[in-house]
Amino acid sequence: MMKTIYKNEFVEINSDDENKYIETIYLETSTEMSDTTYKELVLKGIELFNSSIVSYNKFLADFRFLNYAVHPDVQIWVANESKRIKFPDEYKYASILNSELITMLSIEQTIDEVEVANQYQPQMRYFEDVEKAKEWLFE
Repeated sequence: MMKTIYKNEFVEINSDDENKYIETIYLETSTEMSDTTYKELVLKGIELFNSSIVSYNKFLADFRFLNYAVHPDVQIWVANESKRIKFPDEYKYASILNSELITMLSIEQTIDEVEVANQYQPQMRYFEDVEKAKEWLFE
């Protein structure tokens, strides 16, 4: 059963412990987000993830409404902070991207930085459709 574990004016984080699934949904108000706020959200996500007794292995990040471009220095910061995340050995990560090229590229670059910093290769795919992403995650 899905439950909201965190929500503010920019993001909603939901989890389904039974299915080991967690999703992060950026809201339309993200246009007003600053670098500082984005960093605070990243830290909150790490805290929520690491404090859970559930070993999540399916992740969905919905960036369709994210209108905040992650600057290169923030991408590197996120990559360094992500080293603290206790990922399982095997997991799937689906990203839903919006059509804004700059935002989309900054998100892809941030994810790439995280992978390099942590030296891991999750099963990762990019989608434009939430239902297709969920089908892939749960197959």
